[in-house]
Amino acid sequence: MILWKGLDNRHKGNSQGIKAVYPKNAVTFFGKRNLWSNTASNLSVQILTYLKQYAPFCSAIFSLSLAQILRLPRNIKIKCIFRVYIPIIFFIISTLPACSSLNFSFNFKKQVAIEKTPAPPPVEIKTDSWDTYLKDTSRSGLTEDTIKPPLRSYWTFDLKNIWNILPMYPTQNSSPAVVDNVAFIGSTDKIFYALNLNDKKALWQFKTSGAIESSPAYFMGKIYFGTNDGILYCLDAKNGKEVWHFNIKAEIISSPLIINNIIYFSSVDDKVYALDASTGAKIWHYNRTFVKRITQRQYASPSYYKNRVYMVFSDGFLVNMDAPSGREIWKKKIYEEDIYVRSTPVIDSGKIYLINGEGVLIVLDAETGDERWRFDITKSIDFAIKKNTIFLLNQGGQIFAVNKITGESLWREKVTKGNPASAIIAGNHLIVASNYSKTFLDVEFLTVYEGYIDIFNIDNGEIVWTENINSTISTTPIAAYNKLLFANNKGKLYIYSSQ
Repeated sequence: MILWKGLDNRHKGNSQGIKAVYPKNAVTFFGKRNLWSNTASNLSVQILTYLKQYAPFCSAIFSLSLAQILRLPRNIKIKCIFRVYIPIIFFIISTLPACSSLNFSFNFKKQVAIEKTPAPPPVEIKTDSWDTYLKDTSRSGLTEDTIKPPLRSYWTFDLKNIWNILPMYPTQNSSPAVVDNVAFIGSTDKIFYALNLNDKKALWQFKTSGAIESSPAYFMGKIYFGTNDGILYCLDAKNGKEVWHFNIKAEIISSPLIINNIIYFSSVDDKVYALDASTGAKIWHYNRTFVKRITQRQYASPSYYKNRVYMVFSDGFLVNMDAPSGREIWKKKIYEEDIYVRSTPVIDSGKIYLINGEGVLIVLDAETGDERWRFDITKSIDFAIKKNTIFLLNQGGQIFAVNKITGESLWREKVTKGNPASAIIAGNHLIVASNYSKTFLDVEFLTVYEGYIDIFNIDNGEIVWTENINSTISTTPIAAYNKLLFANNKGKLYIYSSQ
Protein backbone atom coordinates (compact mmCIF):
# COMPACT_ATOMS: atom_id res chain seq x y z
CA MET A 1 0.00 0.00 0.00
CA ILE A 2 1.66 3.23 -1.18
CA LEU A 3 0.50 6.32 0.76
CA TRP A 4 2.77 8.95 -0.76
CA LYS A 5 3.76 9.96 -4.25
CA GLY A 6 7.35 10.69 -5.11
CA LEU A 7 8.82 7.97 -2.93
CA ASP A 8 12.45 7.05 -3.15
CA ASN A 9 14.51 4.03 -2.07
CA ARG A 10 16.70 5.60 0.57
CA HIS A 11 15.81 2.89 3.07
CA LYS A 12 16.47 -0.72 2.12
CA GLY A 13 14.10 -3.47 3.15
CA ASN A 14 14.73 -6.22 5.67
CA SER A 15 16.09 -9.62 4.73
CA GLN A 16 12.60 -11.04 4.22
CA GLY A 17 11.87 -8.97 1.14
CA ILE A 18 9.96 -6.07 2.83
CA LYS A 19 11.14 -2.70 1.54
CA ALA A 20 10.43 0.49 3.51
CA VAL A 21 10.23 3.68 1.43
CA TYR A 22 10.39 7.21 2.93
CA PRO A 23 8.97 10.38 1.34
CA LYS A 24 11.44 13.01 0.26
CA ASN A 25 9.73 15.81 2.25
CA ALA A 26 8.39 14.38 5.51
CA VAL A 27 5.89 16.55 7.47
CA THR A 28 5.79 16.90 11.26
CA PHE A 29 3.29 15.10 13.43
CA PHE A 30 1.17 18.23 14.20
CA GLY A 31 1.37 19.83 10.76
CA LYS A 32 -1.81 18.71 8.96
CA ARG A 33 -5.54 18.36 9.74
CA ASN A 34 -5.80 14.73 8.65
CA LEU A 35 -2.32 13.75 9.73
CA TRP A 36 -3.61 11.62 12.62
CA SER A 37 -5.50 9.44 10.14
CA ASN A 38 -2.44 9.12 7.92
CA THR A 39 -0.15 8.41 10.87
CA ALA A 40 -2.57 5.90 12.33
CA SER A 41 -2.81 4.19 8.97
CA ASN A 42 0.97 3.99 8.65
CA LEU A 43 1.29 2.80 12.23
CA SER A 44 -1.27 0.08 11.62
CA VAL A 45 0.59 -1.07 8.52
CA GLN A 46 3.83 -1.43 10.48
CA ILE A 47 2.12 -3.26 13.35
CA LEU A 48 0.33 -5.57 10.94
CA THR A 49 3.57 -6.34 9.13
CA TYR A 50 5.23 -7.65 12.26
CA LEU A 51 2.22 -9.18 14.01
CA LYS A 52 1.08 -11.32 11.08
CA GLN A 53 3.65 -13.85 12.16
CA TYR A 54 2.48 -13.90 15.80
CA ALA A 55 -1.13 -12.79 15.99
CA PRO A 56 -3.00 -13.28 12.68
CA PHE A 57 -6.39 -13.17 14.42
CA CYS A 58 -5.58 -9.88 16.12
CA SER A 59 -4.25 -8.29 12.92
CA ALA A 60 -7.43 -9.18 11.00
CA ILE A 61 -9.67 -7.56 13.64
CA PHE A 62 -7.38 -4.52 13.92
CA SER A 63 -7.33 -3.94 10.13
CA LEU A 64 -11.11 -4.26 9.83
CA SER A 65 -11.79 -1.96 12.80
CA LEU A 66 -9.43 0.75 11.61
CA ALA A 67 -10.86 0.71 8.07
CA GLN A 68 -14.37 1.22 9.43
CA ILE A 69 -13.47 3.76 12.12
CA LEU A 70 -11.63 6.12 9.75
CA ARG A 71 -14.83 6.54 7.70
CA LEU A 72 -16.92 7.69 10.71
CA PRO A 73 -17.64 11.33 11.76
CA ARG A 74 -15.05 12.92 14.02
CA ASN A 75 -17.03 12.76 17.31
CA ILE A 76 -17.99 9.11 16.82
CA LYS A 77 -14.50 8.29 15.58
CA ILE A 78 -12.92 9.38 18.90
CA LYS A 79 -15.32 7.24 20.95
CA CYS A 80 -14.68 4.22 18.78
CA ILE A 81 -10.94 4.65 19.04
CA PHE A 82 -11.05 4.42 22.83
CA ARG A 83 -13.53 1.54 22.84
CA VAL A 84 -11.80 -0.54 20.16
CA TYR A 85 -8.13 0.42 20.31
CA ILE A 86 -7.53 0.27 24.06
CA PRO A 87 -8.17 -3.52 24.28
CA ILE A 88 -6.04 -4.07 21.20
CA ILE A 89 -3.23 -1.91 22.59
CA PHE A 90 -3.23 -4.01 25.75
CA PHE A 91 -2.99 -7.09 23.55
CA ILE A 92 -0.07 -5.57 21.65
CA ILE A 93 1.73 -4.82 24.91
CA SER A 94 1.22 -8.41 25.99
CA THR A 95 2.85 -9.66 22.79
CA LEU A 96 5.84 -7.32 22.88
CA PRO A 97 8.13 -9.91 24.52
CA ALA A 98 7.53 -12.23 21.60
CA CYS A 99 8.18 -9.41 19.13
CA SER A 100 11.28 -8.03 20.84
CA SER A 101 13.62 -9.81 18.45
CA LEU A 102 12.16 -7.94 15.48
CA ASN A 103 14.05 -4.76 16.36
CA PHE A 104 11.64 -2.21 14.85
CA SER A 105 10.84 1.38 15.84
CA PHE A 106 8.45 4.12 14.78
CA ASN A 107 9.40 7.58 13.64
CA PHE A 108 6.45 9.98 13.54
CA LYS A 109 8.45 12.54 11.61
CA LYS A 110 8.61 10.29 8.57
CA GLN A 111 5.77 8.57 6.78
CA VAL A 112 6.44 4.97 5.79
CA ALA A 113 5.04 2.90 2.95
CA ILE A 114 5.67 -0.82 2.66
CA GLU A 115 5.84 -2.67 -0.62
CA LYS A 116 6.92 -6.20 -1.38
CA THR A 117 9.99 -6.85 -3.49
CA PRO A 118 8.88 -8.83 -6.59
CA ALA A 119 10.02 -12.43 -6.80
CA PRO A 120 12.90 -13.11 -9.22
CA PRO A 121 11.82 -14.41 -12.64
CA PRO A 122 12.10 -18.17 -13.19
CA VAL A 123 15.16 -19.51 -15.00
CA GLU A 124 14.37 -19.70 -18.71
CA ILE A 125 14.51 -23.21 -20.14
CA LYS A 126 14.90 -23.19 -23.90
CA THR A 127 13.86 -26.04 -26.15
CA ASP A 128 14.48 -26.42 -29.83
CA SER A 129 14.09 -28.94 -32.63
CA TRP A 130 16.96 -30.54 -34.54
CA ASP A 131 15.67 -30.77 -38.10
CA THR A 132 18.68 -32.09 -39.99
CA TYR A 133 22.31 -33.15 -39.79
CA LEU A 134 24.27 -30.59 -37.73
CA LYS A 135 21.04 -28.75 -36.90
CA ASP A 136 20.50 -26.43 -39.89
CA THR A 137 21.28 -25.67 -43.53
CA SER A 138 24.58 -23.95 -42.65
CA ARG A 139 25.59 -27.12 -40.69
CA SER A 140 26.38 -25.05 -37.59
CA GLY A 141 25.91 -27.82 -35.00
CA LEU A 142 24.67 -25.05 -32.70
CA THR A 143 21.42 -24.94 -30.73
CA GLU A 144 20.11 -22.77 -27.92
CA ASP A 145 18.38 -25.80 -26.41
CA THR A 146 19.12 -25.98 -22.69
CA ILE A 147 21.11 -28.98 -21.48
CA LYS A 148 21.43 -28.94 -17.68
CA PRO A 149 24.06 -31.37 -16.33
CA PRO A 150 24.13 -33.72 -14.59
CA LEU A 151 22.20 -35.88 -17.03
CA ARG A 152 20.49 -39.19 -16.40
CA SER A 153 19.79 -42.12 -18.70
CA TYR A 154 16.27 -41.55 -20.03
CA TRP A 155 15.79 -44.33 -22.59
CA THR A 156 17.70 -46.67 -24.89
CA PHE A 157 16.36 -48.16 -28.11
CA ASP A 158 17.86 -50.98 -30.19
CA LEU A 159 17.98 -50.14 -33.89
CA LYS A 160 19.33 -53.57 -34.93
CA ASN A 161 18.30 -57.17 -34.44
CA ILE A 162 20.45 -59.56 -32.45
CA TRP A 163 22.29 -60.95 -35.50
CA ASN A 164 23.61 -57.55 -36.54
CA ILE A 165 26.32 -57.54 -33.86
CA LEU A 166 28.55 -59.48 -36.28
CA PRO A 167 31.52 -57.56 -37.79
CA MET A 168 30.30 -57.83 -41.41
CA TYR A 169 27.34 -55.56 -40.72
CA PRO A 170 27.91 -51.83 -41.38
CA THR A 171 28.31 -49.36 -38.54
CA GLN A 172 25.38 -47.28 -37.36
CA ASN A 173 26.04 -43.85 -38.89
CA SER A 174 22.61 -42.23 -39.12
CA SER A 175 22.14 -39.45 -36.56
CA PRO A 176 18.58 -38.63 -35.49
CA ALA A 177 16.45 -35.63 -36.32
CA VAL A 178 14.08 -34.56 -33.54
CA VAL A 179 10.92 -32.51 -34.10
CA ASP A 180 8.03 -32.10 -31.62
CA ASN A 181 9.66 -34.63 -29.28
CA VAL A 182 9.69 -37.30 -31.99
CA ALA A 183 13.07 -38.74 -33.02
CA PHE A 184 13.52 -39.91 -36.62
CA ILE A 185 16.44 -42.23 -37.32
CA GLY A 186 17.47 -44.90 -39.81
CA SER A 187 19.37 -48.12 -39.20
CA THR A 188 21.66 -50.40 -41.16
CA ASP A 189 19.01 -53.06 -40.49
CA LYS A 190 17.02 -51.40 -43.34
CA ILE A 191 14.38 -49.94 -41.04
CA PHE A 192 13.55 -46.29 -40.50
CA TYR A 193 12.01 -45.40 -37.12
CA ALA A 194 9.89 -42.65 -35.59
CA LEU A 195 10.22 -42.70 -31.79
CA ASN A 196 8.02 -40.77 -29.37
CA LEU A 197 10.35 -39.38 -26.71
CA ASN A 198 7.50 -38.52 -24.34
CA ASP A 199 6.04 -42.01 -23.87
CA LYS A 200 9.19 -43.92 -24.95
CA LYS A 201 7.46 -45.86 -27.72
CA ALA A 202 7.98 -46.39 -31.44
CA LEU A 203 5.30 -44.50 -33.37
CA TRP A 204 5.94 -46.29 -36.63
CA GLN A 205 8.65 -47.95 -38.70
CA PHE A 206 9.27 -48.14 -42.43
CA LYS A 207 11.09 -50.99 -44.16
CA THR A 208 13.53 -50.07 -46.95
CA SER A 209 15.42 -52.15 -49.50
CA GLY A 210 18.85 -50.88 -48.43
CA ALA A 211 20.80 -50.05 -45.28
CA ILE A 212 20.35 -46.50 -43.98
CA GLU A 213 23.48 -44.52 -43.14
CA SER A 214 22.06 -41.16 -44.21
CA SER A 215 20.98 -38.80 -41.42
CA PRO A 216 17.39 -37.68 -42.07
CA ALA A 217 16.04 -34.18 -42.65
CA TYR A 218 12.60 -32.90 -41.63
CA PHE A 219 10.65 -30.35 -43.67
CA MET A 220 6.96 -29.32 -43.61
CA GLY A 221 5.59 -32.52 -42.11
CA LYS A 222 7.77 -34.79 -44.24
CA ILE A 223 10.93 -36.75 -43.43
CA TYR A 224 13.66 -37.35 -46.05
CA PHE A 225 16.61 -39.79 -46.09
CA GLY A 226 18.71 -41.89 -48.46
CA THR A 227 19.72 -45.55 -48.54
CA ASN A 228 22.79 -47.52 -49.58
CA ASP A 229 21.00 -48.92 -52.62
CA GLY A 230 20.56 -45.42 -54.04
CA ILE A 231 16.98 -44.49 -53.13
CA LEU A 232 15.94 -41.18 -51.61
CA TYR A 233 12.69 -41.52 -49.65
CA CYS A 234 10.07 -38.96 -48.66
CA LEU A 235 7.73 -40.17 -45.90
CA ASP A 236 4.80 -38.61 -44.06
CA ALA A 237 6.25 -37.81 -40.63
CA LYS A 238 2.98 -38.56 -38.82
CA ASN A 239 2.29 -42.07 -40.08
CA GLY A 240 5.39 -43.22 -41.97
CA LYS A 241 3.61 -43.69 -45.27
CA GLU A 242 5.68 -43.19 -48.41
CA VAL A 243 4.94 -39.98 -50.30
CA TRP A 244 7.48 -40.54 -53.09
CA HIS A 245 10.94 -41.97 -53.76
CA PHE A 246 13.72 -41.22 -56.23
CA ASN A 247 16.25 -43.81 -57.43
CA ILE A 248 19.75 -42.73 -58.53
CA LYS A 249 21.39 -46.21 -58.38
CA ALA A 250 24.33 -45.01 -56.28
CA GLU A 251 24.86 -44.99 -52.52
CA ILE A 252 23.32 -42.07 -50.63
CA ILE A 253 25.06 -41.73 -47.28
CA SER A 254 24.97 -37.94 -46.98
CA SER A 255 22.22 -35.98 -45.26
CA PRO A 256 19.69 -34.11 -47.42
CA LEU A 257 19.48 -30.32 -47.36
CA ILE A 258 16.04 -28.73 -47.81
CA ILE A 259 15.28 -25.08 -48.41
CA ASN A 260 12.67 -23.20 -50.46
CA ASN A 261 10.88 -26.52 -51.11
CA ILE A 262 13.94 -27.93 -52.91
CA ILE A 263 15.87 -30.90 -51.54
CA TYR A 264 19.61 -31.16 -52.27
CA PHE A 265 21.63 -34.32 -51.65
CA SER A 266 24.82 -35.98 -52.87
CA SER A 267 25.83 -39.51 -53.81
CA VAL A 268 29.12 -41.40 -53.49
CA ASP A 269 29.71 -41.14 -57.27
CA ASP A 270 30.33 -37.38 -56.93
CA LYS A 271 26.94 -36.08 -58.00
CA VAL A 272 24.61 -33.55 -56.43
CA TYR A 273 20.86 -33.63 -57.09
CA ALA A 274 18.12 -31.04 -56.65
CA LEU A 275 14.52 -32.32 -56.46
CA ASP A 276 11.13 -30.78 -55.82
CA ALA A 277 10.52 -31.59 -52.14
CA SER A 278 6.77 -32.00 -52.68
CA THR A 279 6.76 -34.26 -55.74
CA GLY A 280 10.27 -35.70 -56.06
CA ALA A 281 10.62 -34.33 -59.60
CA LYS A 282 14.24 -33.69 -60.61
CA ILE A 283 15.18 -30.05 -61.11
CA TRP A 284 18.90 -30.50 -61.90
CA HIS A 285 21.95 -32.57 -61.08
CA TYR A 286 25.66 -31.70 -60.99
CA ASN A 287 28.26 -34.26 -62.04
CA ARG A 288 31.71 -33.52 -60.63
CA THR A 289 33.61 -36.05 -62.76
CA PHE A 290 32.82 -38.54 -65.49
CA VAL A 291 35.78 -40.72 -64.48
CA LYS A 292 35.12 -43.22 -61.73
CA ARG A 293 37.60 -42.91 -58.86
CA ILE A 294 38.40 -45.43 -56.13
CA THR A 295 38.37 -43.40 -52.93
CA GLN A 296 37.20 -43.57 -49.36
CA ARG A 297 33.46 -43.28 -48.95
CA GLN A 298 32.61 -39.61 -48.69
CA TYR A 299 30.22 -38.70 -45.88
CA ALA A 300 30.20 -35.02 -46.81
CA SER A 301 26.78 -33.35 -46.96
CA PRO A 302 25.88 -30.16 -48.84
CA SER A 303 25.61 -26.80 -47.05
CA TYR A 304 23.63 -23.70 -48.02
CA TYR A 305 24.20 -19.95 -47.84
CA LYS A 306 22.53 -17.09 -49.74
CA ASN A 307 21.16 -19.09 -52.67
CA ARG A 308 24.36 -21.11 -53.02
CA VAL A 309 25.02 -24.81 -52.38
CA TYR A 310 28.50 -25.84 -51.18
CA MET A 311 29.80 -29.39 -51.51
CA VAL A 312 33.15 -31.18 -51.04
CA PHE A 313 33.87 -33.97 -53.54
CA SER A 314 36.17 -36.99 -53.51
CA ASP A 315 38.76 -35.23 -55.71
CA GLY A 316 39.37 -32.76 -52.86
CA PHE A 317 37.54 -29.79 -54.38
CA LEU A 318 35.02 -27.56 -52.66
CA VAL A 319 32.47 -26.44 -55.26
CA ASN A 320 30.08 -23.49 -55.01
CA MET A 321 26.90 -24.08 -57.06
CA ASP A 322 23.97 -21.83 -57.88
CA ALA A 323 21.03 -23.29 -55.93
CA PRO A 324 18.25 -22.74 -58.52
CA SER A 325 20.21 -23.98 -61.56
CA GLY A 326 23.13 -26.11 -60.33
CA ARG A 327 25.59 -23.98 -62.29
CA GLU A 328 29.16 -24.07 -60.96
CA ILE A 329 30.23 -20.64 -59.70
CA TRP A 330 33.71 -21.43 -58.35
CA LYS A 331 35.78 -24.31 -57.02
CA LYS A 332 38.78 -24.56 -54.73
CA LYS A 333 41.17 -27.40 -53.95
CA ILE A 334 40.99 -28.30 -50.25
CA TYR A 335 42.40 -31.84 -49.96
CA GLU A 336 45.52 -33.18 -51.63
CA GLU A 337 44.96 -36.69 -50.34
CA ASP A 338 42.21 -38.65 -48.65
CA ILE A 339 42.08 -38.11 -44.91
CA TYR A 340 39.29 -38.69 -42.42
CA VAL A 341 38.22 -35.28 -41.15
CA ARG A 342 34.97 -33.40 -41.23
CA SER A 343 34.38 -32.56 -44.87
CA THR A 344 30.93 -30.98 -44.60
CA PRO A 345 31.37 -27.19 -44.90
CA VAL A 346 30.24 -25.07 -41.95
CA ILE A 347 29.11 -21.55 -42.84
CA ASP A 348 29.13 -18.77 -40.28
CA SER A 349 28.79 -15.01 -40.87
CA GLY A 350 29.63 -15.25 -44.57
CA LYS A 351 32.68 -17.47 -44.02
CA ILE A 352 33.20 -21.14 -44.87
CA TYR A 353 35.05 -23.26 -42.30
CA LEU A 354 36.75 -26.49 -43.39
CA ILE A 355 39.58 -28.70 -42.17
CA ASN A 356 42.06 -29.40 -44.95
CA GLY A 357 44.12 -32.54 -45.54
CA GLU A 358 46.81 -31.40 -43.10
CA GLY A 359 44.36 -30.96 -40.24
CA VAL A 360 44.41 -27.16 -40.51
CA LEU A 361 41.15 -25.26 -40.14
CA ILE A 362 40.89 -22.86 -43.07
CA VAL A 363 38.43 -20.01 -43.47
CA LEU A 364 37.17 -18.97 -46.91
CA ASP A 365 35.02 -16.12 -48.13
CA ALA A 366 31.65 -17.66 -49.03
CA GLU A 367 31.15 -15.31 -51.98
CA THR A 368 34.55 -15.60 -53.67
CA GLY A 369 36.25 -18.67 -52.21
CA ASP A 370 39.31 -16.62 -51.24
CA GLU A 371 41.14 -17.77 -48.13
CA ARG A 372 40.81 -15.30 -45.26
CA TRP A 373 42.81 -16.97 -42.53
CA ARG A 374 43.72 -20.34 -41.06
CA PHE A 375 44.10 -21.89 -37.62
CA ASP A 376 47.14 -24.14 -37.52
CA ILE A 377 47.77 -24.28 -33.76
CA THR A 378 46.88 -27.97 -33.85
CA LYS A 379 45.99 -30.72 -36.30
CA SER A 380 42.23 -30.73 -36.00
CA ILE A 381 39.75 -33.45 -36.84
CA ASP A 382 36.58 -31.52 -35.97
CA PHE A 383 35.42 -28.17 -34.63
CA ALA A 384 32.43 -26.16 -33.41
CA ILE A 385 31.71 -22.42 -33.51
CA LYS A 386 29.71 -20.09 -31.28
CA LYS A 387 29.85 -16.34 -31.86
CA ASN A 388 33.54 -15.33 -31.78
CA THR A 389 34.91 -18.59 -30.38
CA ILE A 390 36.07 -21.68 -32.27
CA PHE A 391 36.49 -24.97 -30.45
CA LEU A 392 39.08 -27.21 -32.13
CA LEU A 393 39.34 -30.97 -31.49
CA ASN A 394 42.57 -32.85 -32.21
CA GLN A 395 43.62 -36.49 -32.27
CA GLY A 396 45.59 -36.07 -29.07
CA GLY A 397 42.36 -35.72 -27.11
CA GLN A 398 42.68 -31.97 -26.63
CA ILE A 399 40.10 -29.22 -27.00
CA PHE A 400 41.29 -25.71 -27.89
CA ALA A 401 39.07 -22.63 -27.49
CA VAL A 402 40.30 -19.83 -29.76
CA ASN A 403 39.01 -16.33 -30.46
CA LYS A 404 38.26 -16.41 -34.18
CA ILE A 405 38.88 -12.67 -34.59
CA THR A 406 42.21 -12.29 -32.80
CA GLY A 407 43.49 -15.87 -32.76
CA GLU A 408 43.97 -15.64 -28.99
CA SER A 409 43.92 -18.94 -27.13
CA LEU A 410 41.16 -18.82 -24.50
CA TRP A 411 41.52 -22.22 -22.84
CA ARG A 412 42.77 -25.74 -23.45
CA GLU A 413 41.44 -28.97 -21.93
CA LYS A 414 41.50 -32.71 -22.56
CA VAL A 415 38.62 -35.11 -22.99
CA THR A 416 38.18 -37.76 -20.31
CA LYS A 417 39.67 -40.53 -22.43
CA GLY A 418 40.46 -41.35 -26.04
CA ASN A 419 40.27 -39.15 -29.12
CA PRO A 420 37.47 -36.71 -29.97
CA ALA A 421 35.22 -37.72 -32.85
CA SER A 422 32.57 -34.99 -33.10
CA ALA A 423 31.21 -31.97 -31.26
CA ILE A 424 28.13 -29.77 -31.03
CA ILE A 425 27.16 -26.77 -28.88
CA ALA A 426 23.95 -26.61 -26.83
CA GLY A 427 23.41 -23.33 -25.00
CA ASN A 428 26.48 -22.71 -22.85
CA HIS A 429 27.88 -26.23 -23.23
CA LEU A 430 30.26 -27.89 -25.67
CA ILE A 431 29.30 -31.56 -26.09
CA VAL A 432 32.11 -33.83 -27.34
CA ALA A 433 31.91 -37.49 -28.32
CA SER A 434 35.21 -39.39 -27.96
CA ASN A 435 36.29 -42.99 -28.54
CA TYR A 436 38.97 -45.14 -26.97
CA SER A 437 40.25 -48.61 -27.86
CA LYS A 438 42.96 -50.89 -26.54
CA THR A 439 44.08 -54.20 -28.08
CA PHE A 440 45.62 -56.94 -25.95
CA LEU A 441 48.29 -59.33 -27.31
CA ASP A 442 47.84 -57.78 -30.77
CA VAL A 443 44.67 -59.83 -31.20
CA GLU A 444 41.80 -57.88 -32.73
CA PHE A 445 39.28 -60.03 -30.92
CA LEU A 446 40.77 -58.88 -27.62
CA THR A 447 40.17 -55.19 -28.28
CA VAL A 448 38.31 -53.16 -25.69
CA TYR A 449 36.18 -50.26 -26.97
CA GLU A 450 34.86 -47.35 -24.94
CA GLY A 451 32.89 -44.27 -25.89
CA TYR A 452 32.72 -41.08 -23.83
CA ILE A 453 30.47 -38.06 -23.82
CA ASP A 454 32.06 -35.00 -22.19
CA ILE A 455 30.15 -31.78 -21.57
CA PHE A 456 32.34 -28.68 -21.20
CA ASN A 457 31.47 -25.21 -19.95
CA ILE A 458 32.30 -23.11 -23.02
CA ASP A 459 33.45 -20.15 -20.89
CA ASN A 460 36.27 -21.87 -18.99
CA GLY A 461 36.60 -25.42 -20.35
CA GLU A 462 35.51 -27.12 -17.14
CA ILE A 463 34.08 -30.62 -17.64
CA VAL A 464 30.67 -30.50 -15.95
CA TRP A 465 29.51 -34.03 -16.84
CA THR A 466 30.90 -37.18 -18.45
CA GLU A 467 29.54 -40.61 -19.35
CA ASN A 468 31.15 -43.88 -20.51
CA ILE A 469 28.94 -46.18 -22.59
CA ASN A 470 31.51 -49.01 -23.03
CA SER A 471 31.19 -49.04 -26.83
CA THR A 472 32.17 -46.85 -29.77
CA ILE A 473 30.06 -43.75 -30.42
CA SER A 474 29.48 -43.70 -34.17
CA THR A 475 27.09 -40.75 -34.64
CA THR A 476 27.30 -37.04 -33.99
CA PRO A 477 25.36 -36.18 -30.80
CA ILE A 478 22.28 -34.02 -31.09
CA ALA A 479 20.50 -31.88 -28.47
CA ALA A 480 16.77 -31.20 -28.62
CA TYR A 481 13.96 -30.61 -26.12
CA ASN A 482 16.40 -30.77 -23.19
CA LYS A 483 17.58 -34.21 -24.25
CA LEU A 484 20.88 -35.54 -25.60
CA LEU A 485 20.77 -38.29 -28.24
CA PHE A 486 23.52 -40.37 -29.90
CA ALA A 487 24.05 -43.95 -31.09
CA ASN A 488 26.84 -46.49 -30.81
CA ASN A 489 28.35 -48.54 -33.62
CA LYS A 490 26.18 -51.57 -32.77
CA GLY A 491 22.94 -49.71 -33.35
CA LYS A 492 21.81 -48.72 -29.87
CA LEU A 493 20.29 -45.26 -29.52
CA TYR A 494 20.98 -43.52 -26.20
CA ILE A 495 18.76 -40.74 -24.85
CA TYR A 496 19.79 -38.69 -21.80
CA SER A 497 17.88 -35.93 -20.05
CA SER A 498 18.42 -33.51 -17.18
CA GLN A 499 17.98 -34.81 -13.64
